[in-house]
Amino acid sequence: MQCAYCTEKAVMNTPPRCKNHFVELFEKTAHETIKEFNLIQEGQTLCVAASGGKDSLALLEVLHTQYPVEALCVDEGIAGYRDTSIRDLQAYCTEKSIPLRIVSFADLGSKSLDELNPTHPCSTCGVLRRKALLQYSTKYDLIATGHNLDDEAQTILMNILRNQRQLLSRIGPKTPAQQGIAARIKPFYLIPEKEIRAYCLLKQITTNFSECPNVVKSFRWRVGEELNELERKQPGTKKNIVTAFLNKHYVREEHKRCEQHFCRRCGMPASNELCRACTLITIGS
Repeated sequence: MQCAYCTEKAVMNTPPRCKNHFVELFEKTAHETIKEFNLIQEGQTLCVAASGGKDSLALLEVLHTQYPVEALCVDEGIAGYRDTSIRDLQAYCTEKSIPLRIVSFADLGSKSLDELNPTHPCSTCGVLRRKALLQYSTKYDLIATGHNLDDEAQTILMNILRNQRQLLSRIGPKTPAQQGIAARIKPFYLIPEKEIRAYCLLKQITTNFSECPNVVKSFRWRVGEELNELERKQPGTKKNIVTAFLNKHYVREEHKRCEQHFCRRCGMPASNELCRACTLITIGS
């Protein structure tokens, strides 16, 4: 198959693109997303939530040539998994001269995820990871995450299935800064996961492509599998979900009217006196 933009052989279809045009359009989509949703303004300080996986390394690759970025990594303490991806991240950041800081659950006063051995590891991990990222990114204006179109379609559907309307109001390409907490942005919001994987391969970005060993225990994994099946049968399903969500402006307007609470212990956003992370740390200690 020939590239739709030149005479070279296509490496990706819909539309057919050669290596150079695929990379060019991939990066253009990310930067257009930044512009469309006003994710980054001149002079703002920026860090990337980096794990060493394909999403975060691709995000560093796209951003570091145009913005001064630093990388912030959370080591959850998953033996045989996170240590491998951290090595990839360290090698990449050294090659690109990107400052890297690594923090762990121990820095929060918690045991590692393996030591906690929770019944629902993904839920516990997500709560503690989020707390670590928010707590250690306060010196920045923005924290960028590698969440992609697949992730966002899953999150939207999960919150609908759980009837979590308030949580729906808090997601999107950008979460505003509040009370000293950096705004969170998602430059890959409109880019499918398969294109991120292809981008890493074509740019020869070395990364561990294996899934977390806990992923199959999560509700997100089950929702993701169903979405993948729907996407195979009805191409465009994931994009349609995200586009429909973006058009529901009332969701975000509702969130603006919601009173925001903060944890009395750590000062992070919370729905009760203690945030979920501080509650987990107290129980696990």
